[in-house]
Amino acid sequence: MPRFEKLTPEEARKYRPHTRRADLAPYVDYLQTLAPGEFGKVELEPDDKKPTIKNRLTRASKAADKPIKYRRGTADTVVFEVVGTNGHEAGA
Repeated sequence: MPRFEKLTPEEARKYRPHTRRADLAPYVDYLQTLAPGEFGKVELEPDDKKPTIKNRLTRASKAADKPIKYRRGTADTVVFEVVGTNGHEAGA
C-alpha cells in the first residue's frame, strides 16, 4: 500500500516542474518595428524548432499588442503579417 503524505508549501516547491521561459524581449522589439500591413520573416538557426519560434512570436505579438497572421514559409523560415488590432488586415 502506498504511503500518503501532506507537504508544506515549501516542500511542494521543490517538486514543481522547472519551466524555462524564453526571453521574449528580442521578439517584442522586432514586432514593434512593424506596422499593420507589413510582413516579417524569421530565419531559423539549425538548432531552432519552427513550432517553438512560432509560439514565441505569438506570445510576443500578444505582449506587444500586434496581432499577426502566419503565411506559408520555407522549412527554415517563419513568415507573418502584422494585422490590424481588430484582427483584420490593414488594407481590408
